[in-house]
Amino acid sequence: MIHLNVHNFINNYEVERLEHVIHLDEDQVLGIPNDNIHRHYPALTSQYHVYNWLQNPAVASLNLPDRFFDMKVLQPFDELYIQCWCNIVRKGEKLSKHVHAGIKGHNKFFGANLFITGNTKPGTWYEGIGTVENTPGTLTFFDCKFPHAVPVNKGDIPRVSMAFDIWYEKPLGYEEPRWLTFKREELITDPMGRCWPDWPPGE
Repeated sequence: MIHLNVHNFINNYEVERLEHVIHLDEDQVLGIPNDNIHRHYPALTSQYHVYNWLQNPAVASLNLPDRFFDMKVLQPFDELYIQCWCNIVRKGEKLSKHVHAGIKGHNKFFGANLFITGNTKPGTWYEGIGTVENTPGTLTFFDCKFPHAVPVNKGDIPRVSMAFDIWYEKPLGYEEPRWLTFKREELITDPMGRCWPDWPPGE
């Protein structure tokens, strides 16, 4: 199964900005009605199917889909259908062993985790690999059937991360904004497009 790390997927400045935005907008996202709360997930994680963080203006300004298209494994594809959610794992919480693939058939996608901030140890557990220490700004990219987990956070600092399901074939039951469609032909190649005009706060 594919498993690779992309170091510096986002830079330190972007790490700091995303941490701020995720904490800032957490309550708003938690306020979205959700009839399918997953009791085994931390609260924000459970909103994965009712809010796509790529529609958040601050996150959208990073043009993260452009960076996925730049990855060699995704170069054959001109359209991607991406689901994106965030995790805040606080003291005493964890992400239990799971896979991103569904039980039935159509699993034409990859999963990815982007570590943003928090205790870098013990890290993330991957079956057959063990526990890997996290690094802020590093994206871990893997097959959708690859089992993984986040151990219990025993510290006081919340562990903040962003997760993705990156489909290269349109998902059955596709609906927005759970998934958003991105096309290679619409890439934003101007690096100045990746700026934060309202950052730092108050300036």
